[in-house]
Amino acid sequence: MLAIEIPKEKSRRDYSLGNIWRTLDGYVRHPRKVTCLECGFLTAGNNAQLTYADRAMLHAGGPAGSIEGVYCLRGLWVGFELNGLPDDFWDELKEDRRTCGGYLKYNPGWSPKEHRDLLLKRQERKDKLLFLIAGAVFARIVQWVAGLLKG
Repeated sequence: MLAIEIPKEKSRRDYSLGNIWRTLDGYVRHPRKVTCLECGFLTAGNNAQLTYADRAMLHAGGPAGSIEGVYCLRGLWVGFELNGLPDDFWDELKEDRRTCGGYLKYNPGWSPKEHRDLLLKRQERKDKLLFLIAGAVFARIVQWVAGLLKG
């Protein structure tokens, strides 16, 4: 008989600097609890958008068949995707998503694809700003070094 070792759950939270920053950033961006029901990436089969009525049904618990085809377009429901149990589905829906990197507020009438495009545009703007700042800092350092070598 093989003995399978089951890893113990961590009794302490991860207090790394990255995790602390992500948590603080999540609480600043979303002061109140947010869930997948308020996310633009919550979708039904074939990337169809879920309307407010669909989201209200899911929030209320809806009929048992209402969870068919509902998933996170970003693929961030690890527990549900691994187990596929209905209890895991409801746990994923109710979980606090302040620190979720894939959360984007739902805009009525927008498809999940349009939400993804918006997220990509925001990321591109953030990257351009980062490169602009890095270039300005690098230019300033080069000017400073040139001034030291000249004088």
